[in-house]
Amino acid sequence: MSAFIVESSTIDNIVSSMLSHGEIQPAEAQQMGEQLLTMNTGAVNYRYDESNEPPKYCFRRVSNLSREQAVKSLCCFLYQCNEGDTESRPLFRRMLAFCNRIEFRVDKLSPEYQSATWG
Repeated sequence: MSAFIVESSTIDNIVSSMLSHGEIQPAEAQQMGEQLLTMNTGAVNYRYDESNEPPKYCFRRVSNLSREQAVKSLCCFLYQCNEGDTESRPLFRRMLAFCNRIEFRVDKLSPEYQSATWG
């Protein structure tokens, strides 16, 4: 399996979705985004035996985020973090549970989901 560090727009989608679902408060958005990128970078570092620092991140709230894009961003993020011991981390488990709560409402065969961005 290959892994990559997701785009900041993917993190923005995830954090915006968490805000809209009441999972976090606005004051927590920046820190949550940084924590997600740190976890993603750690997983990629494990996969490729590297020691890169997470990229700089500045949260930008996404308005009009479709449920399909939110779920696809979450699925991509979780897939890219699935290296080493990341699955056992509380943040990974929290994100997986959040994804499971909103994912069941999305038809992954729908054109909206198929055209949503992965990455």
